[in-house]
Amino acid sequence: MSESEKPVEVLTGSEEDIIKSFGWNVLASEKTLYERYLQVSVRRSLSNLEDFREILRDMEAKGFLCSEEVQDERYYRVMVVLDGLSRKAKPETPLDEMHLAIGSRKALGDRPVRSPSRVDGRVVTRSEYIGRQIQRALEGWMIREKGRISKSAVNEHMANMWHALTQSEAELFEYVMSEVPGISADVRAILRSSGPEMFLLGLRLADTATRKYR
Repeated sequence: MSESEKPVEVLTGSEEDIIKSFGWNVLASEKTLYERYLQVSVRRSLSNLEDFREILRDMEAKGFLCSEEVQDERYYRVMVVLDGLSRKAKPETPLDEMHLAIGSRKALGDRPVRSPSRVDGRVVTRSEYIGRQIQRALEGWMIREKGRISKSAVNEHMANMWHALTQSEAELFEYVMSEVPGISADVRAILRSSGPEMFLLGLRLADTATRKYR
């Protein structure tokens, strides 16, 4: 049996929540992981920052994670070669993505880390606005290029953009430049101002809102 085929040691509840805190990312900073963990985990009240760091060290010793220093900040990488870890990390519902987006936004600020009790409605409102921005950009491009708007094509492009961004920003821009080059400036501006998690959530919420009309 090769090294990559060896059975993976069973994750504890807290360890599985940390893996979920990576979301679509393979690499994340300690601060981002902690803020996301506070959103994702039902066990968050049991872990202050030092307890959280101890769990990370244990996971690294077990081979679930590896760490590296990037610009004087510690980053962790989930070992996707181990069967099942990558799958556990991916969000399954819009609520999962909201939790990740909220954690990422908090990690960007200089506020003390704290344990939030529920999803921030401002994140939902902001994400819905982002989804409408992307939709309007696509519709404007279609008017310019084709003279009419196809709702089914708009929905398909948004779904494809979502799938591309779950892989990487490079995949997203490759898709945009290939299929809808006229919205590249809009996509770049929204990503720069809001970040990939909010962009993903905006696409997901827009899809949910328009699905009943398909």
